[in-house]
Amino acid sequence: MGSSERPLRRTRARLLTASAATAALLFLAGCSSDTVGQLKRLGLPEAASDRAPAIGDLWIGSWIAAGI
Repeated sequence: MGSSERPLRRTRARLLTASAATAALLFLAGCSSDTVGQLKRLGLPEAASDRAPAIGDLWIGSWIAAGI
């Protein structure tokens, strides 16, 4: 009983590792420098006026309120 469980565990571990590696590869392949910039701005477009920091703070506050 103990020896038959080991190959099954190895197979599951390999399958899990391969699945995680595939998911990570697909996720990372979709990233670009534009995407990273958007993530830093929390989805907001680039600033178009001097009021953008205030709107950004409002946006962040709304996300915090939605999370609570």
